[in-house]
Amino acid sequence: MSDEKKAALFALGAKAACDFICGNEVYASSNKQKPYPPNTIPPFHWEEYKDLREQLIVADTQAYQEKKEKIKKFSLLP
Repeated sequence: MSDEKKAALFALGAKAACDFICGNEVYASSNKQKPYPPNTIPPFHWEEYKDLREQLIVADTQAYQEKKEKIKKFSLLP
């Protein structure tokens, strides 16, 4: 996975976490007919981020494995 794609996935994950922490889902679900107040983040919907979360886990696991392999190669040098 390219660094640009990893950065984009990380940014989306950060936005998802911010949405969740800010509690915008609660606001949206209790005020479905009302517009969002100004200067707020759109509501967080976990379903939209399920695939993103899985992609981030896979990317992190791959990066970890790559680092582990590099360390292993260098430790085997005479």
